[in-house]
Amino acid sequence: IVACRIITLFESDIDVIYKLIKQNFDIVEYNDKRKKNYDDRIDFGYNSLHLLVKYNEARLNMIEYSDYRHIVFEIQIRTILQHSWAEVEHGLGYKSQYEIPKDIRRRLTRLSATLEILDEEFVNIRDDIEEYNRGIDHIEKVLKTDLNYNSLMTYYHDSPIMSELTQIICEQFNVSIKEEPYIISELRVVKRFHNLGYMYVHELDEFIIENRDNIVNFAQSKLRFLEKNKYFNPYDIFVWVSLIMLLNQGVDDPENIISNEMFSIPNKNEVDKGIN
Repeated sequence: IVACRIITLFESDIDVIYKLIKQNFDIVEYNDKRKKNYDDRIDFGYNSLHLLVKYNEARLNMIEYSDYRHIVFEIQIRTILQHSWAEVEHGLGYKSQYEIPKDIRRRLTRLSATLEILDEEFVNIRDDIEEYNRGIDHIEKVLKTDLNYNSLMTYYHDSPIMSELTQIICEQFNVSIKEEPYIISELRVVKRFHNLGYMYVHELDEFIIENRDNIVNFAQSKLRFLEKNKYFNPYDIFVWVSLIMLLNQGVDDPENIISNEMFSIPNKNEVDKGIN
């Protein structure tokens, strides 16, 4: 009568969520339908963790929960891929795998096995990304990496030249820092650098060092009309760098290229609202 389903991105999250549920509810029944968790199961198909739970004594001592002492409800936990499989399987209309013709059942089994591999690979990729991010925690390592969003963010925070430029701009124009990194994605800054031939962080670093004065001058042209004590987004420096790169390559009216995109960018609140 009462039930809910929790859908996760990663399979490893299922056990994390189970531990949280176990800490906050009494487990009446534990039914693990994930095939690979059984040594004697070599087939594929429906995968999910089913729990029957009820409120524990700590929660029942609260007045608002006291009426639900005898209510047992179900919680299902599965990944988004496992959920997709369950929905498709349900949509096929078969109540049992034995109702399905043998050749079709074999094709479904292959698909289910593929989804299981994908679930595992997504977890591996997430772990590899976390390991990668931990590995670029020093500027020496950052400079050797390819130019991507994560390495660009780390470069900004660890690079002496970026720290120097930010300090100069804040002092010269009496502005405060307000970090809004979303502009990197909205203006496709990394893609812009790639298109201009800058594929590695050390290449970007060399350009910024060589064009330090040009960047400060560019900042002056952009910030001189700001009132005192206004905010400055330090990630704008990367946008200005991309414009200087365009100028150096002889592109006509590069300011127009960036301003056309600027008008279509939502403000940070809109971006955050979209993410949430």
